[in-house]
Amino acid sequence: MKRTAAFMLLVLALLALPIMAWAGAAASKYNWQNTGHLMFYDGSTYETHFGTFPIAWGDDMEGLSATSNSTTFTGTLWAAVLTQHAKMARLAADPGYWELDTSTTGGAQNALLYWGDEKRVYPDMGAVYEVRAKMPALTTAVNGTGAWWGLGGSWAGGSITASAFVGFTYNATDGLKFRNWNSTDQLNSTVSAASITADTWAIFRTDFTDLSNVRAFMNGVEVTDGAQSWSYTGDLQPTFYVNATTTGSSAKLDVDYVRFWQNRE
Repeated sequence: MKRTAAFMLLVLALLALPIMAWAGAAASKYNWQNTGHLMFYDGSTYETHFGTFPIAWGDDMEGLSATSNSTTFTGTLWAAVLTQHAKMARLAADPGYWELDTSTTGGAQNALLYWGDEKRVYPDMGAVYEVRAKMPALTTAVNGTGAWWGLGGSWAGGSITASAFVGFTYNATDGLKFRNWNSTDQLNSTVSAASITADTWAIFRTDFTDLSNVRAFMNGVEVTDGAQSWSYTGDLQPTFYVNATTTGSSAKLDVDYVRFWQNRE
C-alpha cells in the first residue's frame, strides 16, 4: 500500500512537469514538511493551488451581496459581528472580495468575520491555513486601532484578545506581527523578513505540521523569528477582525480567499 501511494504521488508529480514547463510559474513540493503530501503552488504569486491532504476547504469570497451588511449568510459557515458604524460588504471587483471597515465617527467599534464558533480547523491534524488579504490603507493611529487575520477559538465577545488566536496583525505601534495567542499566553514574532504595503495583496500561510514549531509565511517567505509552539488544545475557525479604539481612527481589511488543508485524524 505504501509503495502504491508513493507511486501515485510520483505519477502526479510527473504529470505536473509539462504544466510547470509551459506556465513557467507553477511548481510543486513533494513531501510537504515531511508529511508525505504533495503541494502545488504558483511560484510567482505564492498562491497554493491544492494539496493532496484528506481534507481540503476553500472559499473565494464570492457569495456576499455587494450591498449586504448582514451578520448571517444563509447556506454558508460565515457570520459577522458589527458594532457602531462598522460595516462589511462584497466589493464590486471581479473576482470579488470582502471588506471589513470601521468608521472614523461613532467612537470605538469593530467588525468581525468568522464561522459563528463552528470550529473546523484542527491544528493537531497538521492543518495548513492560507489567506489572501490586504489593508487598503495602513492605519496611523497609535492607539491599538488595526486589523487581525488568521485563526481563532470561540469568540469571547467584545475583544479578540480574550480568545485564542494565531495569525497576522497590524497596527501603527507594533507594525506587522505574527501572533500566537493562547488566551493567557502569547508569543509575538516580528515579521522582519517581509513588510506589508498599503492596498497590495499578499498571501499569508500558517503551518501546523509541527506543533512545537508553528511556521508562518508571507508571499512564500518564512517570517517567524524563532520557534512558535502551539499549546492550545481547542479547534479553530477562520477569523478576520478590524477595530477602531477611538473616534477619528479607522481600519479596513480586504479578504480575497480562505483555504486550508489537513489530515483526517
